[in-house]
Amino acid sequence: MVICFESFIFQRSGCGVTAAHSVVAREVGVQFPPPRRARVDQLIAGSNRKTAAFLQLLKETGLRCGEAWKSKWTDFDFEQNILAVNKTEKRGKPRQLRISDKTG
Repeated sequence: MVICFESFIFQRSGCGVTAAHSVVAREVGVQFPPPRRARVDQLIAGSNRKTAAFLQLLKETGLRCGEAWKSKWTDFDFEQNILAVNKTEKRGKPRQLRISDKTG
């Protein structure tokens, strides 16, 4: 399933959801402006619960799709609204990020 939304393309595959924005932009040779916050919120509101929570997490934290997909329930601290990112991509360092009540 492919969902096109302005400059974002989320492709659902067997291993998860990946954002292919920069790949498409390079292939087409066009610069896309970032989507407006209201449009992203519309996409999240129109998605099922699982996809909406995933997209909300990406929006709030700026995580790469793979980092968010590899997160475990034990990485979330819902009392302090913190996500510990232990499995980073591109040789990144482990870090902690604030999340809102919407994500949980």
